[in-house]
Amino acid sequence: MIQDNKDIELNVAEIFRLFGHAQQYSPGEIIFQKGDSTDKIYFVAKGRVRTYCLNERGDEITLFYIDENQLIGSEPLSNIQKRKISVDSVTNVQLYYMNANVFLEKCIKNKVSILNLMEFLLIK
Repeated sequence: MIQDNKDIELNVAEIFRLFGHAQQYSPGEIIFQKGDSTDKIYFVAKGRVRTYCLNERGDEITLFYIDENQLIGSEPLSNIQKRKISVDSVTNVQLYYMNANVFLEKCIKNKVSILNLMEFLLIK
């Protein structure tokens, strides 16, 4: 397994690929639902996911689609304890997931720039 390297600056995508856990989803599979615990943060390596919520009648309302090379489920980085939305796979999806504290620790140890981290959290 690759160890933390103090001389190389990695980016967020590389942190997930090197230290995260891979998981595959087929189209239509639920990744997480509103109310679930926020114990993981995810990086979409391949495919497309959909974020949605339910209206008062129980109808699904799609909020937006997220494509590869983006984060989903970043609520634990802001100390939110329960998911606010639901996410499922639209296509075949490959995700990498990590505990949020481990993710932040790896970012610090591997010199991920604040700019790169903010790009994934705010822009994408």
